[in-house]
Amino acid sequence: PSVTLIVKGIVSSTREDTLKAAFQTYAPVKDIRHFSRRGFAFVQFHSVEEAVRAINGFEKNSHSRVDGIKVQANFAKEREEPMREGRPFMLAERSFLQKQAIATAEV
Repeated sequence: PSVTLIVKGIVSSTREDTLKAAFQTYAPVKDIRHFSRRGFAFVQFHSVEEAVRAINGFEKNSHSRVDGIKVQANFAKEREEPMREGRPFMLAERSFLQKQAIATAEV
């Protein structure tokens, strides 16, 4: 498990606030990176425990559906890089930020 879930199979018309609402019911969402054209999103929580609670609730109560469409939610892989400035920098976090910068530049 990790603090970040990857949600695949999202239709392009699904809005970020809809995605957030699908998981916010079970645990506070820290951040979302939605790649609507590619059909997936990263949903980040404050702790692994919250991510576990969110995915379990989503699968049990929402039947893994967003906007009526069945999607696949899994824990995202997070790998650590060497220490930087006294703290580990997660590859997933760096990738997340790079993708955000690219998506922002496209707008």
